Amino acid sequence: MRLIDADAEIKKIENEIEQYEKRITQWESRRNDCSYDIDQIIEGLKENIKHAKLEIMTLNQYDTLVLPERMKLCDICELLENKCTVSVSQGSTAECER
Repeated sequence: MRLIDADAEIKKIENEIEQYEKRITQWESRRNDCSYDIDQIIEGLKENIKHAKLEIMTLNQYDTLVLPERMKLCDICELLENKCTVSVSQGSTAECER
């Protein structure tokens, strides 16, 4: 199992979308200056934006696996998949066995 930071992934994808939008603006400003098929290039960039937005929508639909503020020490140990001893406040320790 892999844990990901969905919020960080969404931020990266949003930055990609911004870059695609800037490139669209650049290509639109050069529409009359070159012989490339600018419409095809712009459509490709818009398609990339569409796919990126679908990725964001998918990431937003995932349930949160772990809410750190609700975790217990034994839950942390289970996530780490091994036995551990964790120091807690006031000098006591909590032991977790798998």
